[in-house]
Amino acid sequence: MIRIYLPAEQREMLEKARRIRTTNLSERCLAVLLSDRGQSVPVIAESIGRHEHTIRSWLKAYLQDGIEGLRHTPIRVKLSAGRYRNINRFSWLIQALT
Repeated sequence: MIRIYLPAEQREMLEKARRIRTTNLSERCLAVLLSDRGQSVPVIAESIGRHEHTIRSWLKAYLQDGIEGLRHTPIRVKLSAGRYRNINRFSWLIQALT
């Protein structure tokens, strides 16, 4: 089970990032905040409408790299038969928050 306990400063930073609703970063911050409030991965997944594996990967990314881990979660774009490319969707947001 993954459980996150946030210091007040990190909680405040996540709340600030969560208010930017034009990206999935908001959703990822919400998952971390819900974990901090004691909700389990299955409950978080159900409330957000995401798969448990997705929630776990977000929480692990946060535990490993903090909010940067949530910002830098790349998406994979299928180019052609079995080839993928990672794209960082949040590069503009990283500059705005830092």
